[in-house]
Amino acid sequence: MGAPMIIRPFREGEEGALRQVFLSAVHGTASRDYRPDQVEAWAPVPGDLEAWAGRMRAIRPYVAEEGGVVLGYADLQPDGYIDHFFVAAEAGGKGVGSALMGRLVETALEKGIPALHAEVSLTARALFERWGFVVEAAQTVVKRGVPLENFKMRRPTPLVGAGDPEAPVEVVDYDPTWTARFQAERALLEPLLGPWLAGFVEHVGSTAVPGLPAKPVIDLMAPVVSLEASRPAILLAGGIRALPPGGDSSETPGIFKTSTHRMDAWNRSRTLFEK
Repeated sequence: MGAPMIIRPFREGEEGALRQVFLSAVHGTASRDYRPDQVEAWAPVPGDLEAWAGRMRAIRPYVAEEGGVVLGYADLQPDGYIDHFFVAAEAGGKGVGSALMGRLVETALEKGIPALHAEVSLTARALFERWGFVVEAAQTVVKRGVPLENFKMRRPTPLVGAGDPEAPVEVVDYDPTWTARFQAERALLEPLLGPWLAGFVEHVGSTAVPGLPAKPVIDLMAPVVSLEASRPAILLAGGIRALPPGGDSSETPGIFKTSTHRMDAWNRSRTLFEK
């Protein structure tokens, strides 16, 4: 079994390795969406290596590494701007991009950054959309005199831990719209959690019982193969409680948090459990 992939802070001295990732990502992956002259204008070879090193030291990205080999890197600035986000062509399809994005979202949650935003290439758009980014505008930027198309995209940071555990419990009469509200929430979650699901998102708890008075909280539960492997799903969807087999979420400190949000005048809570 090979060494696990890790996401770690940037280290001075590896600017050259990040340059190789950048060139590989643009020339080897983005070239399927951009013309050769656009690729060369975006990532010239050899380029200004001194300016590049200064840029990396300034943005101080997170680095994806496996067995001592740098696979990708991405940064997050204090205002939520993602300046660089690149994965080496040979590392494509291995979950590197999702691992990096998971770290960025987690950092935004920890630092209270309200939203993430970036100028996203044609090639990277699909990954960003899977992580909840939406296109604010299509635009054309000019690199060394050559126009390139990309997108201004933004993603709000979910408010994890927004529920008030001291709030009084309120039991109300059964509401026949609870089922429709569950179905709407499931339709949102299943595409996001799809790669990690081991079954269906289910409506559980008292609001799932027709005719029963209940707390107005729509409880959802989703089985996953592994809580740790599905960590990106929790960060992606926001506000999910992780429940290990036969245990309570408190038995897995530092992994996931519990959250009950107010959403469209109704509450919902989400739980993942290992199957």
